[in-house]
Amino acid sequence: MSTTQTGRRLVAQSVALALALVAAPAQAQVMTFDANACSGSGFVGSAGSFVEDGYSLSFTGSGWAAWCSSAGGYAGSPAIFENSPGGTISLTQVGGGAFSIFSIDLATVYLGGSAGSAAFTGYINGGGTVQTTFNYLAAAGNPAFNTFYFGAGWDNLLSVEWTQDDPYHQFDNVAFGAPSEVVPEPATMTLLATGLAGMAAARRKKRKV
Repeated sequence: MSTTQTGRRLVAQSVALALALVAAPAQAQVMTFDANACSGSGFVGSAGSFVEDGYSLSFTGSGWAAWCSSAGGYAGSPAIFENSPGGTISLTQVGGGAFSIFSIDLATVYLGGSAGSAAFTGYINGGGTVQTTFNYLAAAGNPAFNTFYFGAGWDNLLSVEWTQDDPYHQFDNVAFGAPSEVVPEPATMTLLATGLAGMAAARRKKRKV
């Protein structure tokens, strides 16, 4: 391999690594609800709260439910939904304490379900709130998930709440971490800048040949 080819490969690897570090959430905790996996056309559920990986979901309605893999509302993974219309879902950290939320997957609850929206409110540690609304799509057949990102400001939270409005939604893959925690360190930015500069130099050299 020539010196030029080796240089180009190293530059490409540097750029790829830097971009991956920039895009990756600082925390990798995700509530997947995989413990709810079941076979058949029914569902599983409980009147109590749901706890996973140090986070707790409570429900003001009749509790939570999750479709089994052959049910018409199954969206490809054992997601969870508030089992009562108008019920409020509250997400907190077990034992209290502040946390950040990065993204959530949403889908309709029913086979062929209508498009709808879910309005989220985050209660900030020390006072104040942050709000956003996500619009999930209608299901032509079985429901399918879309990922929604909370954006800046969704950190230092004591709780996040939202309501099971009509049409109904299910949710999955609640990821923790926030954009303010994903800002790359100076070393990462230096690596990215070096890689981009190297690519530009390689292009100039190629044009001169």
